[in-house]
Amino acid sequence: MLQMNWLIAISVPPIDWTKNPLFDLADVVYSHFWDFAKFMDSLRSYPRKEKVLVLFCENPCNIPTYFKEIFDGLSELRSFWKGDIIVTGPTDEVQRYIVQKALRNGNYFGMWISLPLTQVHYYKGMRGELGDYYMAWAYNDQKGLNLLKKLSQTVNVKIFNYDNSNPTSWCEEMLNARGLVWAASLESIGRTIVSAGALGKPIIMYRVRKNDCIAQVFNNYEIYGTSKLFYSCADVCDNYTEWEGRAGWTMLSYGDAKESGDRVLTFFKVYDEFWDWRILYQKFYDMYGIKFPKDMTMCHHLPPNFYTVEMIEDKEKFPAGPWDDNPISLNWRCS
Repeated sequence: MLQMNWLIAISVPPIDWTKNPLFDLADVVYSHFWDFAKFMDSLRSYPRKEKVLVLFCENPCNIPTYFKEIFDGLSELRSFWKGDIIVTGPTDEVQRYIVQKALRNGNYFGMWISLPLTQVHYYKGMRGELGDYYMAWAYNDQKGLNLLKKLSQTVNVKIFNYDNSNPTSWCEEMLNARGLVWAASLESIGRTIVSAGALGKPIIMYRVRKNDCIAQVFNNYEIYGTSKLFYSCADVCDNYTEWEGRAGWTMLSYGDAKESGDRVLTFFKVYDEFWDWRILYQKFYDMYGIKFPKDMTMCHHLPPNFYTVEMIEDKEKFPAGPWDDNPISLNWRCS
């Protein structure tokens, strides 16, 4: 399997993609597992079950009962779907085990999603400047909005969300930020961490506990044994006072910020196999014989309305790579 027709079946709010004519044309369907789970009956009744399903799966709040729902949902899907089912998601060893047990195979592709312009900056070796503001992304309190607003009374924080920004402008602003501040109990903003890491920016995180759970993103960085390399690079704090103090000191001390950013960049270079698009592209092809589409949606996990064809063609905004000669997903070709 080389050149295949991909359909990006992610949307907000979720819809039943089996009712969309593009679903019939697709060889590979990429979607969010939780979206597909809502329409399991439609998938069961769909006549052409030979398509490859590539499903992004996560347990953002790290709630144990969610892992059971993941196992039950994937087990049900496996019971009737004839085509391959490949699950991608965080490099969380618990989730990997559960997915592989449900599918009864090794089709789990762990990765850290990241934004296109992050890759452009990284491939160019850009570091930017250590400016006088922090970057943050949050649109509700589960993402840490209340804590970030409180922190912004002490240090300069630019708080972005989907209403006042877009992924490209986020990366442009990150280029000259002092670093990233982060305080989410619900993790679905891991792209922001990679965007800071690829530029070698300080990452200052408040590990918020909610109902005795922490965001799943921390599981990503704890898979490397007892050395906990990530925690010797990023500043991970377990209370607000410590977090506020670290953010204040990193803003005051350019030298400390530079050293912290250097350590962060070293970490992300060591583990580039999980987020460098060129490495992920080759690894996925080696494992499954399938090439990513030109839009590379699986690596950034954003719906098609975020990027036009012109943006994907603009190599100042979207990275060049072996995917350039591949067909773009059906969403753009048939719109």
